[in-house]
Amino acid sequence: MSEPRSFTEKLGELRLLLPRPDTPREVIDSALRVVEHVEECVLVVPQLCGASRAAIAPTLLQPSDRFSAYVAAVRALDWPQVFVLEHEMVHQRGAER
Repeated sequence: MSEPRSFTEKLGELRLLLPRPDTPREVIDSALRVVEHVEECVLVVPQLCGASRAAIAPTLLQPSDRFSAYVAAVRALDWPQVFVLEHEMVHQRGAER
Protein backbone atom coordinates (compact mmCIF):
# COMPACT_ATOMS: atom_id res chain seq x y z
CA MET A 1 0.00 0.00 0.00
CA SER A 2 1.37 3.41 -0.91
CA GLU A 3 1.76 6.07 1.77
CA PRO A 4 -1.24 8.48 1.87
CA ARG A 5 -0.09 11.90 0.69
CA SER A 6 -2.87 14.23 1.75
CA PHE A 7 -3.93 15.11 5.26
CA THR A 8 -7.45 13.82 4.62
CA GLU A 9 -6.08 10.46 3.47
CA LYS A 10 -3.87 10.22 6.56
CA LEU A 11 -6.78 11.20 8.82
CA GLY A 12 -8.92 8.57 7.10
CA GLU A 13 -6.24 5.96 7.75
CA LEU A 14 -6.18 6.91 11.43
CA ARG A 15 -9.98 6.61 11.56
CA LEU A 16 -9.71 3.06 10.19
CA LEU A 17 -6.89 2.04 12.55
CA LEU A 18 -8.45 3.17 15.83
CA PRO A 19 -11.40 0.73 16.02
CA ARG A 20 -9.14 -2.34 16.13
CA PRO A 21 -9.97 -4.52 19.14
CA ASP A 22 -6.38 -4.33 20.46
CA THR A 23 -6.31 -0.52 20.55
CA PRO A 24 -6.24 0.72 24.15
CA ARG A 25 -8.83 3.32 25.13
CA GLU A 26 -6.00 5.71 26.02
CA VAL A 27 -4.82 5.67 22.39
CA ILE A 28 -8.31 6.57 21.16
CA ASP A 29 -8.42 9.43 23.69
CA SER A 30 -4.96 10.49 22.53
CA ALA A 31 -6.14 10.67 18.91
CA LEU A 32 -9.02 12.91 19.95
CA ARG A 33 -6.60 15.28 21.72
CA VAL A 34 -4.29 15.34 18.69
CA VAL A 35 -7.08 16.13 16.24
CA GLU A 36 -8.24 18.98 18.50
CA HIS A 37 -4.84 20.56 17.71
CA VAL A 38 -5.19 20.39 13.95
CA GLU A 39 -2.65 23.21 13.50
CA GLU A 40 0.03 20.70 14.59
CA CYS A 41 -1.29 18.02 12.22
CA VAL A 42 -1.55 19.75 8.88
CA LEU A 43 0.60 21.83 6.54
CA VAL A 44 -1.10 24.11 4.03
CA VAL A 45 0.80 24.07 0.74
CA PRO A 46 -0.29 26.56 -1.95
CA GLN A 47 -0.21 25.18 -5.47
CA LEU A 48 1.01 27.16 -8.46
CA CYS A 49 -1.66 28.19 -10.91
CA GLY A 50 -0.18 28.27 -14.40
CA ALA A 51 -2.98 29.57 -16.60
CA SER A 52 -4.02 32.82 -14.98
CA ARG A 53 -2.78 34.91 -12.11
CA ALA A 54 -6.34 36.00 -11.43
CA ALA A 55 -7.49 32.44 -10.83
CA ILE A 56 -7.68 31.25 -7.26
CA ALA A 57 -4.75 28.92 -6.65
CA PRO A 58 -5.74 25.63 -5.03
CA THR A 59 -4.08 24.53 -1.81
CA LEU A 60 -2.98 21.10 -0.73
CA LEU A 61 -3.36 19.95 2.87
CA GLN A 62 -0.39 17.74 3.73
CA PRO A 63 0.09 15.90 7.01
CA SER A 64 2.84 17.30 9.21
CA ASP A 65 5.82 15.07 9.94
CA ARG A 66 4.66 14.61 13.53
CA PHE A 67 1.14 13.65 12.47
CA SER A 68 2.55 11.18 9.93
CA ALA A 69 4.77 9.70 12.65
CA TYR A 70 1.76 9.54 15.00
CA VAL A 71 -0.31 7.59 12.44
CA ALA A 72 2.66 5.30 11.74
CA ALA A 73 2.99 4.59 15.49
CA VAL A 74 -0.72 3.72 15.71
CA ARG A 75 -0.34 1.48 12.63
CA ALA A 76 2.67 -0.28 14.22
CA LEU A 77 0.89 -0.69 17.59
CA ASP A 78 3.76 1.28 19.17
CA TRP A 79 1.75 2.70 22.06
CA PRO A 80 4.66 4.37 23.93
CA GLN A 81 5.59 6.31 20.76
CA VAL A 82 1.93 7.29 20.25
CA PHE A 83 1.87 8.92 23.67
CA VAL A 84 5.22 10.70 23.18
CA LEU A 85 4.06 12.19 19.87
CA GLU A 86 0.64 13.11 21.28
CA HIS A 87 2.34 14.90 24.16
CA GLU A 88 4.64 16.82 21.79
CA MET A 89 1.78 17.87 19.50
CA VAL A 90 -0.70 18.86 22.20
CA HIS A 91 1.55 20.38 24.86
CA GLN A 92 4.18 22.17 22.77
CA ARG A 93 1.64 24.66 21.39
CA GLY A 94 0.46 25.49 24.91
CA ALA A 95 4.04 26.21 26.02
CA GLU A 96 4.50 28.75 23.21
CA ARG A 97 1.54 30.89 24.32
